Parts: sequence; C-alpha cells; structure tokens
Amino acid sequence: MRRVPNPEHARSPRVQITARGLQMVERMDRIDERVLETIEPGLSPADLVVTARTLRVIRERFEASPRWRPAVERAVGD
Repeated sequence: MRRVPNPEHARSPRVQITARGLQMVERMDRIDERVLETIEPGLSPADLVVTARTLRVIRERFEASPRWRPAVERAVGD
C-alpha cells in the first residue's frame, strides 16, 4: 500500500495498492481457491453460509468480551 495525494482533501491522502500488494492478494486468492476446492466436496453452499455466519458471531463475541480483549488485541497485532 502507498499513500497518494487526494485532490479532494490535501490533508487526507488516499491509499493505493502497490504492484507487490496486488501480487499478494492474487496469491491469497489462489490459496483460497485451493482450500475451497479441498473442503467443498460434500458441503453445500448453504452449509458454507451457515459456517461463515457461525464463525462471524464467534469472532464478534470474542472481540466484544472484555475478558478476551487482550488475547484478541495480541492476535490482531501479530
């Protein structure tokens, strides 16, 4: 990522992805595709929706709980 001038607001630069950043995103997309191809057989799209929703709720509850906040902050900082 790099900062570039914002013609609409001089003190608030825009953020733009670099060529290296784009390569990283493309690599992560390829890895995601391989992972999904591995787990997809036997799982319906509805199963994946339920799983994603469940994981999102668990993450939100961890992030919202003062008890878990230090662990979450350490994990995010890594």
